[in-house]
Amino acid sequence: MNTTAERDHCDRNSVHRARLHWQCRRGILELDLALQSFLDQRYGLATGDELRAFETLLSYPDPLLLEYVMGRMMPSDPILAHVIDRLRSASAA
Repeated sequence: MNTTAERDHCDRNSVHRARLHWQCRRGILELDLALQSFLDQRYGLATGDELRAFETLLSYPDPLLLEYVMGRMMPSDPILAHVIDRLRSASAA
């Protein structure tokens, strides 16, 4: 049987994921597809560092994020670059 604490934790995760889903909607099709694919396919399997990096990337301006997703630029931070690679592979799948 679920305890109140477990239900609260699940509810918080649900709300957090819904917020991330909303932040993945950028209005640029390529970004929408890449970000949503990562959220759907890889977010649940990501490490803590990858999750934080993904959420950091969501705060980036669309033009820069699009350059990263399209492979025309890469962030200098290795964990951000790693998550961009995962984003690109998730959207290609």
